Amino acid sequence: MPAFSVLVAMSVLSPPALAYVGPGIGVGALGVLLGLLLSVVLALVSIFWYLPKRLLRKRKKGAKGTAEAAKRDDNA
Repeated sequence: MPAFSVLVAMSVLSPPALAYVGPGIGVGALGVLLGLLLSVVLALVSIFWYLPKRLLRKRKKGAKGTAEAAKRDDNA
């Protein structure tokens, strides 16, 4: 915890750098930020998409199996 306090104090108390950030660095940083954000969103969507899809597939297989069993019982 003391290291975090030192880091916060250094960040808050440091003077501004007054450095020029060119358009290349700005666009690059924006691209990295956008890429990270989209990768997290895609990971969450894929997780929340896969679970209901798997459950629906399992339910469909179960319904198909019971329908085939009922057909066999009717024919017997």
